[in-house]
Amino acid sequence: MTTPLYDAFSTDYDRFVDWPARLAYEMPFIEAQLAAVSARRVLDTACGTGQHALALAARGYDVVGADVSEGMVARAREHAAASPYRARFEVAGFGALAARVGRGFDALLCLGNSLPHALTDAALHEALADFAAALRPGGLLLIQNRNFDAVMAARARWMPPQAHREARASGCSSASTTSTPTGR
Repeated sequence: MTTPLYDAFSTDYDRFVDWPARLAYEMPFIEAQLAAVSARRVLDTACGTGQHALALAARGYDVVGADVSEGMVARAREHAAASPYRARFEVAGFGALAARVGRGFDALLCLGNSLPHALTDAALHEALADFAAALRPGGLLLIQNRNFDAVMAARARWMPPQAHREARASGCSSASTTSTPTGR
């Protein structure tokens, strides 16, 4: 399966998320769920650029991250190489996880509204069966989904305005971008 959108988006993806704030908000909940099942070995599916996987590795978990996008996995591997913490990253989408990254995980995370990418009942069934195959008996499946219908109806902002400044390759000028999604 090719993922041209996510492969192309991979170089800019981290600019659209305030990772320190998101991880500070989400990690206490995630760790409480992992502790409840005594999880040590975690599979982060649809891991994107590996931010959750590396945050878990920093906390002592044995983590494998998997994503269908080669570009996202390449960025995750770059982040891992620059980090003192280790996590393995593999290219694998829903339906290929157990075969590609293994079985017997204590917990499987599917975060960031990723599961809705399974667009048919058959694809959803395949994904959930694959999740079950990758987990140990009694393992934890943690899925995060946003209710975007409610977000849009409330006209809620789900991402604060972001600004980014980056030097060009020549080093002689800067480019600046600002993103202000409004949830509409």
